[in-house]
Amino acid sequence: NEPTFYTSDGVPFTAADPDYQEKYQELLEREDFFPDYEENGTDLSGILG
Repeated sequence: NEPTFYTSDGVPFTAADPDYQEKYQELLEREDFFPDYEENGTDLSGILG
């Protein structure tokens, strides 16, 4: 039950993929990857930071 992410091309990949680490880091670096959680009162900055 590994989390499935999608590349900018819409290609799904999981932690089992060799490129997982690189692509995951890519996603984290995308400015639009995380929405503004303050809207629903949930502050994840401590978790994500």
